[in-house]
Amino acid sequence: MNRRTNHMIRMDAKRCFFSWRFVSIVVGIAVICIMGMSENWKVIFSGQVRDIMSSADQLNKMMSFDRFKPLLIVALAAVYSNSFAEDWNSKYFRFIFSRAGLKKYACSKIVITIVGVVTAAICGFLLFGIVMYPWMRIGGMEGVFQTESCSSEYPELLTGSVPIVYFIIQGWNFGLSASCMALAGLWITVKKPNSFIGIGAPFFVFYFVYAISIWLLPSNLEFTAISSFIGVGFYVQSLATKLVYHTVYLFICNLIPAVGFYVSLRKRWKHGNL
Repeated sequence: MNRRTNHMIRMDAKRCFFSWRFVSIVVGIAVICIMGMSENWKVIFSGQVRDIMSSADQLNKMMSFDRFKPLLIVALAAVYSNSFAEDWNSKYFRFIFSRAGLKKYACSKIVITIVGVVTAAICGFLLFGIVMYPWMRIGGMEGVFQTESCSSEYPELLTGSVPIVYFIIQGWNFGLSASCMALAGLWITVKKPNSFIGIGAPFFVFYFVYAISIWLLPSNLEFTAISSFIGVGFYVQSLATKLVYHTVYLFICNLIPAVGFYVSLRKRWKHGNL
């Protein structure tokens, strides 16, 4: 990347991270995770399960079911998926475009959208564990959560000596899954520069990708399994190998809407609509 591209990325990073919106989204992620335990609130907040429940295990169960995941997708999409719509409607885009050019602008938006979503997911999950610490352990106890943790791709982290690593890897994995949807929202706003569409469209794309994944793809390639942090049918015991597989898969998924965003921008430019 040359100097102008780096400058664009720094500008977008400042707009993304140094804002009350980013802080609000991180807090919102933690709140949604707490909402996911609503059926157990009474027993949890009574303090009776402090040593027999863990926030890491609860997060694992939430990632394995779909009830609150669409809310997480929408919240994470709000990190930066509507940035093009905001630039366009405020006339800021033409100022930046005249200084940086199409490729640098698109590259900056793509990079910061991915980094912003992943960072928000990690921070939100970590905040969830910290907030719930007075009422439940961060990590699990050997044998206690074995049944509930068996669907996790990395069950050993739930009972490891540093369970906080589980939150980081979970945030990385789900963040990359959510960034696919955020980039899809960014792509759609090129056609219709509306902030609400940029944030809301990922909700519908999420369900569309889930349906296509379940109906058409083999189990080892199901987006449902990868994004939910559960096994994909490989008999490889190495944690590093599994993590690399998930990461490469999700980066390819991110590449599709990223290329679509750039191609759509280029078409608008060629037709004189930028």
